[in-house]
Amino acid sequence: MDATPIPRDAHIERLLAIVVHLALCGVGALLIGFLFEALIYKLFDLITGSRSGFQDPFGMYSPIFWGWSVMLGYFVNRWAGNRQVYWCAILALAGLTAIVSWDILAVTPRQMEYYRTVAGGHYIRYTLRLWFSPDCRGSACLGQFFVTAPCITSVAYSVGAWLGYKQFTSQSS
Repeated sequence: MDATPIPRDAHIERLLAIVVHLALCGVGALLIGFLFEALIYKLFDLITGSRSGFQDPFGMYSPIFWGWSVMLGYFVNRWAGNRQVYWCAILALAGLTAIVSWDILAVTPRQMEYYRTVAGGHYIRYTLRLWFSPDCRGSACLGQFFVTAPCITSVAYSVGAWLGYKQFTSQSS
């Protein structure tokens, strides 16, 4: 076993690769997912002749939305061969957990009564519905668009990138 230290440039290169992958999975895959989902719905309307618009009951949890993230991660990492891409999912899940926890812990006792009435139960139920409900209404859409949806695409991208890395290493062998 070789005990030579990894050069400093290699650490910087790995960090930059993770930043690039985070941008691809958090922004690129998200935009591709939204555009593809809109295209599918428009095609559905054209084929059926309906003007009501197809409403996906799963919202951002639909494979129509996050499936492109898996494919993007697979093809990018099949080419790049970066094995640290799992950090995209870990960082996204850690960020989502921190934000949802902050939202739950920031509730004062006075606000708890209000949320119990609104949610028909505990205020945690209200918070979880706000962040993870497939249908978004009002200000909930903003949180889901900037936090929940990028987390979903990051996890999907990481899964695809892991599969792409497996393909990369089998081709290199």
